[in-house]
Amino acid sequence: MRPLPISACEPTRKPYSAGFRFRDGKGPAPHDFFDETQDHIAALAHAGCGWRWTISREDFDNAAYPAGYLGLFSYRNFAAGLTLAAAPSGLPIIQGEHGVWRGLSGVFDYDFELWENTSYVGAYAPGVPGSGDFLISCKIVILNRIFLDPYQQQGVWMSCGDKALFYPALCSGGDSPTWKVFSPSGPGAVADWFETNATCVDSQNTQPDQLRRAWQVLQISRTDGVLRFHVNGRLLRLTRLAGGLRNVEGIYFPDELPRLRRYFRIKRRFAGLAYEGVYLDFFHRAQRRV
Repeated sequence: MRPLPISACEPTRKPYSAGFRFRDGKGPAPHDFFDETQDHIAALAHAGCGWRWTISREDFDNAAYPAGYLGLFSYRNFAAGLTLAAAPSGLPIIQGEHGVWRGLSGVFDYDFELWENTSYVGAYAPGVPGSGDFLISCKIVILNRIFLDPYQQQGVWMSCGDKALFYPALCSGGDSPTWKVFSPSGPGAVADWFETNATCVDSQNTQPDQLRRAWQVLQISRTDGVLRFHVNGRLLRLTRLAGGLRNVEGIYFPDELPRLRRYFRIKRRFAGLAYEGVYLDFFHRAQRRV
């Protein structure tokens, strides 16, 4: 006997019902991949409507900005130590770059800070302001890392807020060939230093072949209360320099971060070579609203 056809008005089947859903992103194979993918697509759609997520992008793709601003950011360029300008359009850096600004030094010291202009108070979860999920991404080239200040003095520093408030950061400097993490080690804890063993790549000059090999994408995220750090898509494993935590892939830190914002700093306290500094391609933030 042939089975009866499914009614076009069957209310328990698509398109009238979305079928099974796995809120933790894990279902029977191969659905786990599609479940997670649909979650990310939904977050993107929500952000496009300004609902549940906010996405703020800066690609540094303007030829000029008002004085004191670089894209969506304010900056402090101590004693004009870096000369800021759009990277020359004729310079073939790497496929995919479409907006690049650079700050190149003279022979004197420099100290350059870049911070997000926002009145947004931070990520949000019901009842706990500033405790939601977020992702901050920054793509840079560092020119001659070895001459920067030590990592604990913010030689190069990318974070989701101010160091004085102990907000998580990826950092390096003249005394560290690898990326370090500055982050609270758990709920209610003050920030501590962690080794990642991920190489901090830098360019020795401004020639295209050097720049192509030196781009790095730095990312800090929080998902379900867990902080994670990535360099060039690689999830970093953290070991606390003071001992204790070893080889962990994330840090549980659901505490509020009410002044979450994008922040970058690079500095050299002493006179040195000219044409050192930084190239910036993008600096993005995705942040959960509810």
